[in-house]
Amino acid sequence: MLKKTFIIKFLVVGLVFTLTCKQSEDNSVQIKVTHEKDSMNEEKVLSGEEYLMKNLRLMDEITALQEKWIALEEEVFEITSVTEDVDWKKLNEKGKFLLKGVTDIVVHYGEDRKKIYNVFDEENLEKIESFLRQSFIYVDVLQRTIIKLAIITNRLYRMTVEPGSWSARKYLKELDQYKSLCDEYHKEGYKMNEELEKMRNATLKIK
Repeated sequence: MLKKTFIIKFLVVGLVFTLTCKQSEDNSVQIKVTHEKDSMNEEKVLSGEEYLMKNLRLMDEITALQEKWIALEEEVFEITSVTEDVDWKKLNEKGKFLLKGVTDIVVHYGEDRKKIYNVFDEENLEKIESFLRQSFIYVDVLQRTIIKLAIITNRLYRMTVEPGSWSARKYLKELDQYKSLCDEYHKEGYKMNEELEKMRNATLKIK
């Protein structure tokens, strides 16, 4: 005689159970109750890239920061004299805003990185360790570069309020230091992207 199986799900105090009713050849019905919470403990397999994109806020936050960063940098590099018709106070405020943005990124990165180390076992950590190491270097140089730009906008503003507080020579020196940091930032960012590419082939088992 053909066996028949019926599966029914029911809810008890917010928990989902599954009834599996199986009709045997002697017409008796065998019932198996399983709690769906058990199935939640099954391992999920994700690529390293997919996991990092979902669990590192840095990956989203850096895009918004870069847009504001590029806009401010263009404003600064267009300045040829402090006598220009520039809203120096507003320029300084933009530098402060950018500085707050990168500070938030650094804090979030530290929190997310700590969470990853707490969640993953040694096997998973070994697979993404190289990326985490490079991303730490990247975030460090990102912060130093933004700090330098914020210092420049602040000193430009102060020079209009306190003439003689800063010289053109010092300004050009700060710009050279900033450009050097930008070069380092792009180099480390390129390396981080390379490490992220490698993560596509790394499979992580997440419970």
